[in-house]
Formats: sequence, C-alpha cells, structure tokens
Amino acid sequence: MKRKAIVRIVVWSLIIVLLAAVIISAIAASKNGLGGFQVGLGRFSLGYYRFGNSGEYQIGDFSADAGSVSEIEIEWLYGDVRVESYDGDSISVSEDAGLDEDDMLRYRIHDGKISIKYRKSGFYYGSREKDLVVMVPNDADLDELKVSAGVGELTAAGLSVAQLELEMVSGNAVLERISASKLSTESVSGKISAVVSFGAIFQNLSFSIDYLLAEWTSSEKEDYTIESILDLAKEYQEKIPDEEDAWLCEFEIYDGTNQREKGVAVLEEVTAKFRFCPRCWLRYADILMDRGEYEKAEPIIRKMCKNPKTTEKINASYMYFLDGQCKLQKLYNSDAYDNDEVDEKDVWAVYKAFKRALSARGLRENIKSQIEEYILALSSETGIEFPDEWRN
Repeated sequence: MKRKAIVRIVVWSLIIVLLAAVIISAIAASKNGLGGFQVGLGRFSLGYYRFGNSGEYQIGDFSADAGSVSEIEIEWLYGDVRVESYDGDSISVSEDAGLDEDDMLRYRIHDGKISIKYRKSGFYYGSREKDLVVMVPNDADLDELKVSAGVGELTAAGLSVAQLELEMVSGNAVLERISASKLSTESVSGKISAVVSFGAIFQNLSFSIDYLLAEWTSSEKEDYTIESILDLAKEYQEKIPDEEDAWLCEFEIYDGTNQREKGVAVLEEVTAKFRFCPRCWLRYADILMDRGEYEKAEPIIRKMCKNPKTTEKINASYMYFLDGQCKLQKLYNSDAYDNDEVDEKDVWAVYKAFKRALSARGLRENIKSQIEEYILALSSETGIEFPDEWRN
C-alpha cells in the first residue's frame, strides 16, 4: 500500500509540474504575442501553436517582390531568427532544411504585409527548434518590421524601417546598423544590444535616442535619465540644425514620457522655422486633427499636399487621408451643411482627397475602412455618389 501511495504521489507531482510548466510557458508566450508553448525535452516534448486564418497560409521557403511589401511580421517559437539586408531584388525567406511538412513555416502575403508563422497550427510532439533567415533588399522601403520570438537569438542587421518592434520571451537580440524612426522592445528574459555606427554626421542617432527611450520606459534599472537623452537630442540639433529628424527626436522624447504639450511646442517651433519638414508637418497635423483643431491643421496639410517632394519622405496615403478628413470636417461645420445647402464642389473636394489617399503609397487597411465609412455617410447625406472606379 505504501508503495502504491508513493507511486501516486510521484505521478501526481509530475502532472502538477507539467501543468505548471504549461501555464508558465503559455503566460510568457502570450505576453509576447506568441500563440503557443512547448514543454519537455527532445522527442519527449509536447507543444501547441495556434494562429488565426491558418487555411490562408502557404508552406515552406519563399520569396516575394520587395516593391509590393510594406510590412513583415514574424512569430518564431524556438530557434534563432536573423533578418538582414542584401544586394538583391526580392525578400527571401528560408528555414532549416529536412523538416516534415507539419514542421515547416507558414506564410501569407496580404495587402502588402508578409506574415510568417513558426509551423502548422495545432498540437505537436517532439522538439522543433529551427532557425529562420529573412533577407531584405538594401533599397527596400519597409513601414514596419515586427518580430515576436520565443527562445533563441534574434539578429537584425543593415535594415532601414520606419517602425521596428521586437518582443522576446527568452534570448538575446542584437541590432546592427539599423535605421528606424520608431523602436519598441520588450523582453521577458534576455538582453537587447544595439551596434550603431554614428559616422561623421550623426547617422542613425535618432535610432539610438529611440532605443534609449524604449529601454528607459521599460526598466527602472537604467543608469541614465530623460534629461540625458534630451541632451543627446539637443546635441543632434546643434550638429545638424537643418535636419528635421533632430527636432522630431525631441518631440518623441517628450511624447514618450507623458509631456506631449512640450512636444507639441517643439513641432510648432519647427513648423515656423523650417521651409520643408514633412515628417514634422505630418505629426503636427495629425495631433491637431485628433484635437479637433481643423482650422489650425488646414494650412499645414495644404502645405504638405502642394509640395511634390513631400510624398518621398512620408506616408502619402495618410497625408491625403488627413486632407480629406480636414475638408470633410470643414464641410460638416459650415452653415451650408446645417441649412441643407451643401455645394457640390465641396463634396467633390472631399472625394478627390480620399481618391488620392486610396491610390497613394502606404495605404493601410484601417485607413481604407475609415475612408469607406466617411464616403458612405457623406453620399447618403448629400445624395452625391463616390465613383466606383475611384476605389481602384
């Protein structure tokens, strides 16, 4: 009897440990956007990995035209991930060879976004650690790169991207020669290090400031202060006073530390001081639109839309979206609208701005949906239909 009791205790102890490991693994993974976990070692391990719309994904190594891709999102549970630039024309993605089909990566290309998943959705047995390599052309124009990694080392090298987001459960991340306007990092266990070459004219300094700010906001152990990061931004402005990015850095520091009014004051100063600062214009106009200060936003948006060089520097689709939104709010706030005497030319001015937004570079699904909502409401209220051919 004692022997049976001991066996039961051992068995239940193992079950409790296993369940605890499952819960801990699931919590750690879910915090970092990973829909899976694995417990055990080698062929005795049990894993579960899940993602939505799995039937829309294709299997295995692939390549894609870089010109049609603006976002890359990667989920990788176990193994190293390397994303780096190279002298080529297409985005090339590969993993370890010799895998069973169920263990191969899944991918989907939809609306300019590449989504890469670790393996087939569902339960699996046995260790499945494998490495991923993503090669991105040197001249690729990426709006966003997001990597959610479980266990392994993450390396990003030689990339130029507007927004870089890294989420890790356990392991280290190394960033080499990265140019990013916005950086977001999160690590449950591990460290993230940046190797950035400033050069003679402070190249990539904005990335370094963004990195320091992200580290400061995510940890109480950093040995530098917000004031020291601001000093770095001020030094950037002194070294290159005509570079709008130096001033945008100062705004981001204030905005990232709940001092938005100070940041807005910086944007106001830059707007008055610079003849051409499209990124600051866009950020300032966006804030004013959110506040409902449409009359104040209108001349800034008009200035952006009239300058042919602006579209080379910012998201053109979002710029035209703000233009249409501003014209629409101006129409709604007019006496003519209140008196049901709307002039057709005012409606067409809104429609033309939205048409440009729908056809411009950088159109996102949420903005497209918002435009459709505005168009539907305006057409039903005025009886003036938005041409279907303008949607293509």
